Amino acid sequence: MTKTHLLSLCFLLAAACAHTAPGASAPSKKGAASKDAMQFLNAPAIRSQDLEGKVVMVYAWVLACPLCAKEMPDLQSVYEKYKGQGIAILGFASCIPMGLTAVDLPQCTKRTNEFGFPLGSLDQEAVRAYLKSKQIEYFYREGFPIWRVDGKEFKTVYVGRDGKVHGALGVADLAAFEGELKKHL
Repeated sequence: MTKTHLLSLCFLLAAACAHTAPGASAPSKKGAASKDAMQFLNAPAIRSQDLEGKVVMVYAWVLACPLCAKEMPDLQSVYEKYKGQGIAILGFASCIPMGLTAVDLPQCTKRTNEFGFPLGSLDQEAVRAYLKSKQIEYFYREGFPIWRVDGKEFKTVYVGRDGKVHGALGVADLAAFEGELKKHL
């Protein structure tokens, strides 16, 4: 790999991750960021306070993941249908998705703009603080983020209007997913 290719790859990774170093500020898509705001690739920054009183789905995604590619359009349709009813969907991924190459990055970054719900990186102080405040742990299995709540592992968890984690919602069966979601709106 040439030095030019390596520099290009580093630039593309930085752009795709939209990573803000702890204590630093970076602009969000719409307005200035603060260190207590979660940054997203395709949406304005969100503070934890902005989520109070909403049903918040915390979704683990990886741009190169086939299951994520299938689920994300379904999540988008749910988001469009219920966004006015107090739902927030937050998608978080590892900064460097498994198996991603320099050729894939521009296409994957473009894909995040196809979705109306916020997609961002786990590699942010504000995201880690939000997850910790909800007692949601995360770890990686084979490059994919997994949530752990009370010793159980999930790909998607939800926080109720009361601010407590109430369980996991799977997107695989869209009708069942919407039925469970409606109970909490």
